[in-house]
Amino acid sequence: MPFFKSMADNVGPPAIFDLYPDLDRPWSELSHTLLNGPSPLSQGERELIVVFTAGAVGCKFVFVAHAEVAHEWVFEEGVVGKLLADPGKPNRKA
Repeated sequence: MPFFKSMADNVGPPAIFDLYPDLDRPWSELSHTLLNGPSPLSQGERELIVVFTAGAVGCKFVFVAHAEVAHEWVFEEGVVGKLLADPGKPNRKA
């Protein structure tokens, strides 16, 4: 279900930014800082948080965009599906 009832169910952030271009830059800067700025978490761990959150709330756009990135950093393919099924057991590559 979209946050904007006037939009299609499968709408993603690009459609919002097309309608409200003034939101793109602040959102982009925030995203960049959260994923790449100083943090006690690795970039892989931060990507995993993004993917898990997107999966938990059903945001396919973000889920698909970040799942492969999380996989490339540290986590085995399919780990997010496993986490969504059992959030207490993280799975790392050996």
